[in-house]
Amino acid sequence: MSITVEAIYENGTLRLKETVPLKEHETVRVTIESASAALPNRHSADLARLLAHAGAADLGKPTGADNEGIDADLAREYGSSRNGQR
Repeated sequence: MSITVEAIYENGTLRLKETVPLKEHETVRVTIESASAALPNRHSADLARLLAHAGAADLGKPTGADNEGIDADLAREYGSSRNGQR
C-alpha cells in the first residue's frame, strides 16, 4: 500500500496533516520530499499521464472544426432529449 500525505516538521518531529489507515506500531517506510521541490515533478508526471491518453478515443469519424457536423449532432441530441420529456 502506498499513501501520500502532507506533513509539517516541528521540533524534530513530522506531524501528519491527516490521519492514515495504519495499525498501531505498524512499521512503515518513509520517503521525505520537500513539497516545494515536488511541484514541478508532480506537474510533469500529471502531464505525462494525460498525454499518454491523447488520441486514445476513436469516434469512428474524423473530428475537428466541422461546425456543420457539430451543429447537426447537437440538434439531433437536443431533439431526442426533448422528445423523451414530452
